[in-house]
Amino acid sequence: MEIKDRDDFLVFLRRFIDQTNAEDFENATLGDFLEGMHGWIEDMDGYYQNRGRPHDSAGETLRWSTLADILQAARYYE
Repeated sequence: MEIKDRDDFLVFLRRFIDQTNAEDFENATLGDFLEGMHGWIEDMDGYYQNRGRPHDSAGETLRWSTLADILQAARYYE
């Protein structure tokens, strides 16, 4: 799903919430999920660079699509 604005993010978030009981979360506890989020945020510059996607980690503004990427990655990232 392409996320261009807040409304798109809200659709994504609703789907994400609906999946929280699914078994496809490797980081099933809140603590593990937040640890995964922390680790991925530290390493996300490489993710965007490898995919040729623009990303400004030094900026003060977080894109809705980046927030969605962070949440998705936190499901699995160790």
